[in-house]
Amino acid sequence: MHSLIAFLGNYSTQFWFSVLFGLLTSALLTIPIAAILYNRRGRLRVLTVLGIYLSILYAFALIFFTLFPIPEDPKAFCATHHLSPNLNPLQFVADFKEQPRAVVFQTGFNIVFFLPLGYSLRRIFRWRPWAVCVGGFLTSLFIECAQLTGVFGIFPCSYRLFDVDDLITNTLGAVLGLLIALGIDKAFPPKPVDRSVVTNPGFVRRCVAFVIDGFFISSTAWLAVVVTSMIVSLASGGTVGAAQLTGSDRVSSPVGYLFLIASIGLYEWLIPWKNGGRTLAGRYIHMSIETKPRTGTRRLAFYAVRFAVFILIFLPDRWNFLIALALLVFYCVKKQMPYDLLPGDETTVGVGATPAGAGTGAANVSGSVPVSGVNGAVTGDAPQNQGQAAARTPATGASTRNQGSQAHPGA
Repeated sequence: MHSLIAFLGNYSTQFWFSVLFGLLTSALLTIPIAAILYNRRGRLRVLTVLGIYLSILYAFALIFFTLFPIPEDPKAFCATHHLSPNLNPLQFVADFKEQPRAVVFQTGFNIVFFLPLGYSLRRIFRWRPWAVCVGGFLTSLFIECAQLTGVFGIFPCSYRLFDVDDLITNTLGAVLGLLIALGIDKAFPPKPVDRSVVTNPGFVRRCVAFVIDGFFISSTAWLAVVVTSMIVSLASGGTVGAAQLTGSDRVSSPVGYLFLIASIGLYEWLIPWKNGGRTLAGRYIHMSIETKPRTGTRRLAFYAVRFAVFILIFLPDRWNFLIALALLVFYCVKKQMPYDLLPGDETTVGVGATPAGAGTGAANVSGSVPVSGVNGAVTGDAPQNQGQAAARTPATGASTRNQGSQAHPGA
């Protein structure tokens, strides 16, 4: 414990500021990586999201612990320190005779510090075993080269020692992490990839979609405000300054609110309406916002209520937080959002009949998912509800048979 405290005591305030930066940045980077994994696997668990966050945080820690502390006076340090690389893989034996405790601590730290790298590359990101080993070695080599070259010339001289022993122990740590991941894979095999469109999304999937769509909504509204502000300023004989480039002069004005409402309508109404309930994020993570088959006024009412909810969340107001909190509590209790409770269609497919709405899109007349030219059989990426079965068309072109189930979106 004394060695660990002394080791951490070497780091400056700049380092601890970087740690805080890593904590916040890791949270931001988790969203796109989680979306990528969602797209690949068709599902994502809370533990996986946590693993992604910890993996990103670990990557920052890997950089900070190996490149810090940086000497405050580069000229004075370089004039008095001349570090030569250690290329002797058995140097640790001689060092152990002189400082056994320090050598054991450093060796153990190098191994343990690379364990998460080998584990996460295999268990979370599904790298092949050989790729994990090579990745661990190259990561350690990159760090050692950065230390040897003063972070590739940013610092005027080498302020950390290039040690081939570190290269060996780091790679060993990555390999051990790989072995742990392989053992867990054997005990808890990964589930097969499921790319079907989900119409009853869980909490994590909804959150990922909300954050991604929210980014597009805010970015589009902000960009519209900036362009409008620049045009108005130039048309009135003014200049384009910081206020126009950032949109700060109009982002909180009625014009800014109008653009925000229009952006919500685009991303949360028009796009999903035309794509079987899939927003931009929904198309990427295989999710539909339409939890029930709805047509006509029922579908219109569903989108109108959902649109109103999004306006209450996004428009600046002192009640935003309370509304979002109320929706969160509602979902925790009902496992649905309020608009999901709106009634849907209950159309039954008769003998020889095609699914309702086959001429307009999805099996539920959602106007989004294409159907085949053979008796209206669904061929698209339509959503699927539990407890229902899609009407299927035989390959011979015979009419659709009734299996006694309700028509609904497909897989």
